[in-house]
Formats: sequence, C-alpha cells, structure tokens
Amino acid sequence: LFVVKFDSAGNLVWQKISDGAAGNAVTVAPEGSVYAAGTTPRNDIGNFDIVVLKITTAGTLVWQRTYSAGEVVDPRGRMAAGPDGSIVIAGAIQAARQQFVDIAALIVKLTSDGALVFDKQFAGRVSETGEGVAVASDNSIYVAGTTTSFGAGFQVAFVLHVQPTGKKVLDAVTWGGAGFETGVGVAVNGGTVMLAA
Repeated sequence: LFVVKFDSAGNLVWQKISDGAAGNAVTVAPEGSVYAAGTTPRNDIGNFDIVVLKITTAGTLVWQRTYSAGEVVDPRGRMAAGPDGSIVIAGAIQAARQQFVDIAALIVKLTSDGALVFDKQFAGRVSETGEGVAVASDNSIYVAGTTTSFGAGFQVAFVLHVQPTGKKVLDAVTWGGAGFETGVGVAVNGGTVMLAA
C-alpha cells in the first residue's frame, strides 16, 4: 500500500509504504489527517483482510488497524470521512454459508482512533458488492453498489442509506433495467443524492 502526498505545484511532500498490502482507497478528514485502506494477506491460502492507516498531515503514521472477517474482505468501495471525524469503508465480504461462498456488500465504520464502531453486511440471495460510499452532513451513510438479488434486471445498481450507528437501513433503492447495471459511486450534496452507474 503506497500513499503519496503532493503539494499544489505537484512536488512530493511525503510518501508512506505498508509492505505486503495492496492499496484500494484514500480519504482526507476535515482536520487534514490522511486515511488509506487496502487488502493484506491473512494466510497462505488466499484469505485477505482490510488494512487501514491513519497518517498526519506531516506524513507520520498514527495507527494501523486490520479488519478480519469471512474468507476475504476488501475495501473496493473506497472510503469516506464523516463530519464527526469517523471513517467509513465500503467493500465486500466473501464468507462460506451453507457450503457455498457468498459475497455481500460490507460497511465498516471506525472512529478517528481506529476503534470499530460497527460492521454491517447487505446480503441477498445471490451477490452484492459495495462500490462507493459517502457520508452526509448529519453523519448518515450512503453506499452504492451492485446487486444480483434485488431490482428489475439480472444485475442492477443500488443505494443504501444507513444510520450513523449502523443499526438501521433508512432507505434502499435499486436502479436498472433488464440488462446489466453496475453502481460505482455515490455523492451527497445537502438533500440530493447522486449515483454513478
């Protein structure tokens, strides 16, 4: 995992490397701290965990945390910083269920100190993946992704609206027709939610 900071003129300010990890996501918190996430091998048989780094504006590593669940977890849906300083990661989890390996969308929320607030899965009959995340001004969470379990077509995009505590899904919508759609990003501006698919 390789994190690089440049100034506005494109000059290198600092760089950080986490050996053995592959980078997937980066975000900057309101106070300037840099957060990065990626995957790191759990063992030699193909299981992977999520690794998260917090780095100061000067490039000093504050902490490094690992999130482990199922057979494979990844932060493919990137990460976002909330107004309260929390960090939310969207991605996917692969876990054995009734002798089959299922894939579900995954939401992981951490405090600014790296403590786990909640982890939540969005799973249907087939497969779901989290592909984008945004945090609103009230700290509620929006996650975009792709589902083959819900909606009108074989594969459609979805958006979830989740409470800041993660205890309740406030709303869930799908978008797509009879073909194939993929939700790849979400953004929030006031009361407007935008989906990229």
